[in-house]
Order: sequence, then structure tokens, then C-alpha cells
Amino acid sequence: MQLNSGITKTLLGLCLAAAWGGANAEGTITNVQWQRVGDGFEVRIAGTELEKPSESRVTGSSTYIASFDGVMKSTSRRSQVGFAGIESVQWTQFSVRPKRVARVVLKLKPDVLPVINPTPDGWSISVNIPQSY
Repeated sequence: MQLNSGITKTLLGLCLAAAWGGANAEGTITNVQWQRVGDGFEVRIAGTELEKPSESRVTGSSTYIASFDGVMKSTSRRSQVGFAGIESVQWTQFSVRPKRVARVVLKLKPDVLPVINPTPDGWSISVNIPQSY
């Protein structure tokens, strides 16, 4: 009976370690680029192990924030956009403690609805681009 108890404890410990490692995995953003697409706008976030970001709207819905768990290896930048209802786009490392958070922030008109989609190398945030693109 002791042997089974020891095996059970070992297996439980390994399962908890695996779950802890998976829960604490963080991604790395290696590149961020934005572009005009027809009448729309798209920002592409490339990297490794990027989980879907949390999304929020603040400042009377005129600021859209996509927060990624992880590290921003791409150079932080803020760019004026001036079309598709987007005033500016910014990406930066937001925090390093207690967990690392990298953010992509859009200043936009309150009625503009960004759409986030996975891409082969990360995520895209788009405005006014047909899904078939």
C-alpha cells in the first residue's frame, strides 16, 4: 500500500508541475506591423507561444487595449494612423511584475469595432476588413 501511495504522490506532483508550467507559459512578441487594407486597417502581431490576448475598452470606448501575457521583443512604437476610424496605434511592454504583459493599444472612434483573429505566426487586429481577406 505504501508503494501505491508513493506513486500516487509522485504522479500528483508531476501533474501539478506540468499544470503550473503550462499556466505560467508566456509568449514573446517578435514583430508588430500595421497597414492599410482597402478602406480598413490591420495590425499584425507576430511571435511565439502567444495566447489570445485579453481585450478591453477604456476612456469612453475611445481606447482599445489588447494585452498579451509575455515579453515585447519588438521595439516599442507609437504611430499616427488617421484612417478607418483609427487615430493611432502603439505597442509596448506594459509591465514586468508580477507577470509580464505586452500591449497593443489603438486610439479610435468609440463606434469602431476591432476584430481579433489568429494568424499562422500570431494574431491580427483589424477594422473594416472583410473576413474573406
